[in-house]
Amino acid sequence: MRILEALRKPIRYSFFYATFWLIGINIFLYFLTFINISLYRLLALYSSDVFLKGYFWQPFTYMFIHSKLSITHILFNMFGLFVFGFPLEKRLGSVEFLLLYLFTGTATGIIMLLFGLNVVGASGAIFGLVLGYATFYPDSTLLLGFFIPIKARIAVILFVVLSVILHFIDRSSNIGHLGHLAGLFFSSVYFIVRLGINPVRVLFRK
Repeated sequence: MRILEALRKPIRYSFFYATFWLIGINIFLYFLTFINISLYRLLALYSSDVFLKGYFWQPFTYMFIHSKLSITHILFNMFGLFVFGFPLEKRLGSVEFLLLYLFTGTATGIIMLLFGLNVVGASGAIFGLVLGYATFYPDSTLLLGFFIPIKARIAVILFVVLSVILHFIDRSSNIGHLGHLAGLFFSSVYFIVRLGINPVRVLFRK
């Protein structure tokens, strides 16, 4: 119980636009990796580099690096970071928000590492934010595909189902469906352990 109490010790509320700082860092590193190609390899998550070269920081830094093959990767991720991150940051406070984001992203990176996968991008952390947003605002309306209105609680459930299905049938794309599921899972763990809120109960309540 003492450990749980320590884990749930409140953090004094502060707000310093951490969402915009994260977006800025991601964009800065996106362009920097074009100038310095070796930096991409150094910061992206390559399982072989972690195990053989000792690049132990990669399960953390990978979430700030995005694919250079298509600009849509970083555009969609940064859009999601803004849409879900900003209201969540205002609700939790910047420090708590950063803890959630970085914990979810790093834990997802460790899972991808254990599966021997090479990944980049903030998708795992952002899916964690999606769950957090839906936990606090379950009945708010999102526009799926920018056109279809859907409640946040339904959207998260749909994301889980689709990610599970696509993980097994979509082997040709570079989309990390396992990372999406890991992000949702670890965000749920954070909410339960750190904040004492069970997202599953919130999403499925009548």
